[in-house]
Amino acid sequence: RLRPLLHSEISKGVTAASWRTSATSISLPMTEWRGASLRGGQPSPEGLPPATPSPIRRTNHQREEPTKYEVTVDHVFNLEPTEEVYAAVFKETVSSLKSGVNGALLAYGQTGSGKTYSMFGSRMNGQRTKGIVHFAAEDIFAFIEADPSIEYLVRMSYLEVYNERVNDLLRPFSPGSRNLPVREDIKGSPGEFYVEGLKEKIVRSSSDIISVLERAEDRRRAVASSQFNEISSRSHGMCFIKVESHNPSEDELTRVGVLCIVDLAGSERADDITNRLETCSI
Repeated sequence: RLRPLLHSEISKGVTAASWRTSATSISLPMTEWRGASLRGGQPSPEGLPPATPSPIRRTNHQREEPTKYEVTVDHVFNLEPTEEVYAAVFKETVSSLKSGVNGALLAYGQTGSGKTYSMFGSRMNGQRTKGIVHFAAEDIFAFIEADPSIEYLVRMSYLEVYNERVNDLLRPFSPGSRNLPVREDIKGSPGEFYVEGLKEKIVRSSSDIISVLERAEDRRRAVASSQFNEISSRSHGMCFIKVESHNPSEDELTRVGVLCIVDLAGSERADDITNRLETCSI
């Protein structure tokens, strides 16, 4: 996904690269790619992985230099609003929660690629841009309100994993909220784990979810700058939204669907940044 330039990038006079996109590919003229590399900058603000394009072979076996850097993927989103990205990729997953189906929304990529922007939106010049989590929260309570005959209970928790330690972001910083143990759930299905002592909070509206997330984000994360992003997120953030549903008229068993929203730390190469030990943990 291509994202808009960050406010900090605009203030420094950064301009967007001349990406050319199709439904399943994204490319950049090789002259621009090499120019950015020689300047020691980021040839890709959108965080595409570095790659060496394969040269084209002529019939006389001479090599011809490639004219562009190109990557092919399942789908490319240009500068579409996040709501369109959510509708195309995640909406069906969120809707399945009411049937007791688990789902995960995961953002992965280099620092500056737009993971946090896509997941949680941004605040620029006092304006709030919605992220995927906002649309997910709205959809959850939309299907709850659409069928009052079903009883629902929605709970959420939020943690970070930093330097291989699990920290609870719904509780104030204290020894009891840091370095929580991860246990295997012997009562659940094989391979299920839980975080001992992780707080769960009941939420009653989409605004409740966003309010809890914003307070947790203010606590989050060993935010350490890197040479790629002055507010680089150096921990993995994981938000769990658990939706329990029960139809009392049919005396059904309670259905439980869990949505896991993951904002991974930046995936810089260890030889590109100074925080090498931290990067190994990431």
